[in-house]
Amino acid sequence: MSCAWSRDECCFPAADEGDATWVTVMVVAVTQQFGKPFDGIPRGWKTLALLRFEPEVPALISDLPTASGWYDDRA
Repeated sequence: MSCAWSRDECCFPAADEGDATWVTVMVVAVTQQFGKPFDGIPRGWKTLALLRFEPEVPALISDLPTASGWYDDRA
C-alpha cells in the first residue's frame, strides 16, 4: 500500500531554483520528534520526512550532510 500524498517532478537547491534535477519525488510520510504523524510539512517545525525518489536518489540529495542528532541545526 502506498501512502504517498505529495508528488513533484524535480528538486533544486534553495539558493538556485533554476538548477533543477528532474526526478520524481514523493513525500511518503512526515512526523516530528514525538512520532506524531503530520498530514503536511509544517512551516517552522523541525520535521522528519520520508521521501521516495524515482528512478534514483539524485546527487543533490545524497550529497547533503547527515545530521548527528535532533538538535543539529546547520541551516
